[in-house]
Amino acid sequence: MKQTLASSWGFFKRALDRWEQTAAVVPSSRFLSRALTRHAELRRAAVVVELGAGTGNVTRAILREMRADSRLIAIEIDASLAEQVRATLVDPRLEVICGSAADLPQILAAAGVRSPVDVVISGLGMSMLAPAVREAVVDGVRSVLADAGIFVLFGYVHARALVWSRRGGFSRFNVRGFLAERFGSLEREVITLNLPPAAVYTCRRSLRASPPPAAGSAAAG
Repeated sequence: MKQTLASSWGFFKRALDRWEQTAAVVPSSRFLSRALTRHAELRRAAVVVELGAGTGNVTRAILREMRADSRLIAIEIDASLAEQVRATLVDPRLEVICGSAADLPQILAAAGVRSPVDVVISGLGMSMLAPAVREAVVDGVRSVLADAGIFVLFGYVHARALVWSRRGGFSRFNVRGFLAERFGSLEREVITLNLPPAAVYTCRRSLRASPPPAAGSAAAG
């Protein structure tokens, strides 16, 4: 309990300094973590990638649901958080890599992942990412995902009405519309027991050709 509180406090302090990187003030709740793993069909996956491991809440849930012979690559841009996950989650199936999710194909190649990825689970605050970074992350996911692969991510419910960043000020971001242009199948589940409330999106059947960027696409209504 004491370790959990310390971890959450550390995350909170980082969130104040790096709001656009964390896009939340506390780690994902257990309800959100369970939803992300439930929709991922992890029992069928040989190779799983997590984007934004954070304090390891979702990582722990993934490991709990994965097969014994599966492999999990967890990517975290914050070096101290990456080290924290390495220290607290010791599992032969897990490899924690400090790096940017925007460099996913290069990171996987360097890690020796040659086959397509079965599942990608993202803990990134998509609404807070710069549009170019957001595009790079999702294009990277689509480039490494198997034909029958699953991409599971969440977006904060309030983002469609209003989000704020130091870089862009106040704006709106329609994550559902953004994903619908890039995947042939899209399911949504709202998780109210999370701070802030979030919607989990399960994406299948990547539309391989990226759509041309539309004017104002990062602030869809």
